[in-house]
Amino acid sequence: MKKIDDLEVKKAVKEIKLLFPEITLPENITKWWIVHYIRIKNLVEEYALSKYKTQILEIGIGHGIIANILSFYPSFSIFATEHPSREYLWREEFLNFFRRKRINIVAHDLNESIPFKNESFDIVLFCDVIEHLSPEKIPEVIKEIHRILKPEGLLFISTPNLARLENRIKLLFGKSPNPYLPIPTVGKTLGHIREFTAKEIISLIHPQFKVLKIYYGLLPVFEGKFGKKEKLLLLLKRGIPAFQDEIYIIAKTLKLKT
Repeated sequence: MKKIDDLEVKKAVKEIKLLFPEITLPENITKWWIVHYIRIKNLVEEYALSKYKTQILEIGIGHGIIANILSFYPSFSIFATEHPSREYLWREEFLNFFRRKRINIVAHDLNESIPFKNESFDIVLFCDVIEHLSPEKIPEVIKEIHRILKPEGLLFISTPNLARLENRIKLLFGKSPNPYLPIPTVGKTLGHIREFTAKEIISLIHPQFKVLKIYYGLLPVFEGKFGKKEKLLLLLKRGIPAFQDEIYIIAKTLKLKT
C-alpha cells in the first residue's frame, strides 16, 4: 500500500484544529506535535502496510488527530474509543467529520471491558494514554488489549519518558519529576497521573506481549524550565536517545499458556 507524505499529516492536523477553534497552541508547540504524529505515522507504515486489509483500534482518540491521519490509508478499517465524559465527543460536527472519514467512534470508559469481540483487530494504538491511567488499572487494560488483538497482532504505545534528561536534572536538585498536583481533569478523565520508563512499560505489558522495537524521540513540549541551557540539553539528548522526551514501543501479542 502507498505511503503518505508528511504534508498529509500536516493537513490532518489542520483539519482537526478547524474542528476545535477554541484550542490555540503556539507555533513551536504545534511544530513538535506534528513531528510526534509523523513518527507514529512512520511506525505504522513500517509495521502495518504489508497487510491488504487492516483492522485498527485507537484507544483514547482525544481530539482525533492520529485517527484522522490513519484515514488517509484506504485499506485501513478504523475504530476509536474515547471516554464518554468528553463533551466534544457528542458534538454533531465532530461525529459527522469522522463518519465522513470512515472512522467509527465508540464511547468507552477504560474502567470497563473494551466493547469488542476477541481477536477483532490487527493493530491497537495506545498513544499517550497510559500515563493518564491509575497504575493499578493498567494490567487489566493490557489484558483487554491482548484479548481483542488477533494472533500476531501489534500494539503501538507512545508515552512521555519519565527518564528524560530534564527529569534527571530535577532529581539532582531535589525536585520531583512527577506531575503536579492537583491532577487536572477533562470531563471525568485525568491528566498525567504517572509517567514511566521504557523498562517499566515492558514490565507492564509482560507476559501478554513481546517487544519488537523501542524508539525514543524529541518532543520539547515538556520543556521550558531551563532557559538558555536548553540548547545544551537538546544536544545531549540528540546524542543519548534514552535522555529524549517520548518513548515509542511496538509489541506483538504472545500466546499465553493455559
